[in-house]
Amino acid sequence: MSLEQLGVLRDTFADVSRFRTELYACLTASGDALFELCDVLLCTDGPARTLVDRGEGKHQMVPGWPYSIVARLETGRTLWTAVLDAVRLEPGADVAAVTTVQIRAVVE
Repeated sequence: MSLEQLGVLRDTFADVSRFRTELYACLTASGDALFELCDVLLCTDGPARTLVDRGEGKHQMVPGWPYSIVARLETGRTLWTAVLDAVRLEPGADVAAVTTVQIRAVVE
């Protein structure tokens, strides 16, 4: 790799780092969680149609029943969460519909 190519890579890395720093500074409430969410959305191949079914179709084998979980993220620089509700998903369930009903119930 030439010195010119290394310089371009260094400048690109600096631009991306500056963008990430400025983005994080804009996220005042639940900043860590929102930043991670942005990271996932920006790094996903193809369009992100919905947040509730990320990973769908990847055929990952996980033993047990699938659940839809609503959790509250703690404020500040912590990774603690509080599970507010958990619903077991029946085979063939419409994940978006189940999640919508679940979130409405938790908010009410």
